[in-house]
Amino acid sequence: MKTFSLILFFMLICGLMLSACSPQMDMSPNTRFSFEYEGEQYEIVGYATTADQQEANNDFIKRKNDHVVFWYRDYNQDGYLDQAVLEGVGLREANEIYLAGITLAMQTGSFKEKKFPRRFDVSEGDFSYELVSLGMHSDRSYNLFVVKDSRDNQTWTIRDLNRDGILDDPLLEPAALLQWQSHYDIVLQKGMQSGKILLDEMGYLVEVHTK
Repeated sequence: MKTFSLILFFMLICGLMLSACSPQMDMSPNTRFSFEYEGEQYEIVGYATTADQQEANNDFIKRKNDHVVFWYRDYNQDGYLDQAVLEGVGLREANEIYLAGITLAMQTGSFKEKKFPRRFDVSEGDFSYELVSLGMHSDRSYNLFVVKDSRDNQTWTIRDLNRDGILDDPLLEPAALLQWQSHYDIVLQKGMQSGKILLDEMGYLVEVHTK
């Protein structure tokens, strides 16, 4: 779980724009990264979903004899597969393979830096936090909460899928969600006090980062 979270934190900072040809390749219309995992071949395809390329998805696909075996989608390229387009091994196992591919892409330099515009950073004691609002151009907006412990450099990444202030990431155990909820409450409070986190009709929304 530690490795899983660390990879996601790196994704949050760098963003994934994968290409089998060049790390500088544009996201539109497609970038593609193929990799092998435990003897099987997979691919990650990235593409922009808005004209200004502020929103983009990754599709994680396995093919056999040119036929799609399964197909999962990572909305916003945050390192999580969110939905099955064509169900196969299940979302949890698909995420494990997907993250193995992301790790290989990082090792080979097949990614391009991407900045998330709606982000809020704050520190409290031994912890530093980053809160990012994603998916504003779709009906799948949510908050991504990143926690880093300066004492041992461990990192955790958790989603608030409804932006309602309650951590509810289905890939994490209830005990882990409960553990970080009080930290999330502190960050939301500090963001509200500073005017960098607002409430809209859905819930907590990070203002656009201007730096």
